Amino acid sequence: MPKQISDALVLVDASNLFYRSHWAHVDLATDEGIPSGMIYGFLYKLLLLKKEHGYRILFLWDCSRHNSWRRLEYPPYKAKRDDKPKDPDFVTAIDIQLPQIRKALSALGYRNVYHDKLEADDLIALCAFANRRGQTVIFSRDQDMFQLLHKGVTQIVPTGRETGDQTFNSNTVLRKYGVAVSDWAQYLALGGDSADNVTLPGMGPKTAIKLLNAGVNLKRTLDKQYGLDPKSTAYITPRWKGLKRAYRLTSLPLRTTDSRISSFVEPDFLSWVPTYQPDTPTPSNRKTFERILDNFQLAQLKGLAKEYYRHGRKRN
Repeated sequence: MPKQISDALVLVDASNLFYRSHWAHVDLATDEGIPSGMIYGFLYKLLLLKKEHGYRILFLWDCSRHNSWRRLEYPPYKAKRDDKPKDPDFVTAIDIQLPQIRKALSALGYRNVYHDKLEADDLIALCAFANRRGQTVIFSRDQDMFQLLHKGVTQIVPTGRETGDQTFNSNTVLRKYGVAVSDWAQYLALGGDSADNVTLPGMGPKTAIKLLNAGVNLKRTLDKQYGLDPKSTAYITPRWKGLKRAYRLTSLPLRTTDSRISSFVEPDFLSWVPTYQPDTPTPSNRKTFERILDNFQLAQLKGLAKEYYRHGRKRN
């Protein structure tokens, strides 16, 4: 784990952590066979994050991919995932545990943030920008958020390995991938993303780096690619419409006034973020949380929970 960042706002990609917790603890269940791995993995990580970074933790959840503004704008977006058969055990595990995780977070005083047309990375981008005068830590495996790693923002990428989680900032991204975070959204657009079904023939990560080094700039129009060599110009010209669309999908909105989302997001939707502090759990809230642990037979978390309460709202 990285060193504690004083007063940092921790933005958790909650959907990502939720699903990862299932596969990491897929065999965990109560004596009655009720799956409990999602709750265990999620709450265990929460208690560790609190220990390392303090209480200012927000949980950002994905909307349905069918309702995402990206899908509404570009119907093939993530469409490949629609055809995958659904594991009935997985669906059951979600139906049982997801409401209980959100209930547990509320009982601990945390806020769950959701919007029916925004994905978790959109919400994280908006929150990080709203908190731009403070320190922000993003907790997610999603590398799309590397584009947010400017001054004051770092990202913890869970690995699931004994070596522990990895921490990225603008310098580590540049060293590892050879791409500046200011160009990361363009790198994603030029390289393509098969998982999200945002790809173009002949494009890939190596080509993306070559084109960025050549001076391709997707923030501009095609007729303003100044200083671009003829070979690069010839390569991007027939692909330009698709590249611009990809960039529109891969670049994350930073303000609620962004034209891609302003028609359905209230201007003050996240105005409370810079001063956010979780509520202090009441005795009733604590009983609710402990009852969830009991119902899912998660006695192994009770020690961490007691430490959580014992420290109150003090910083570590």
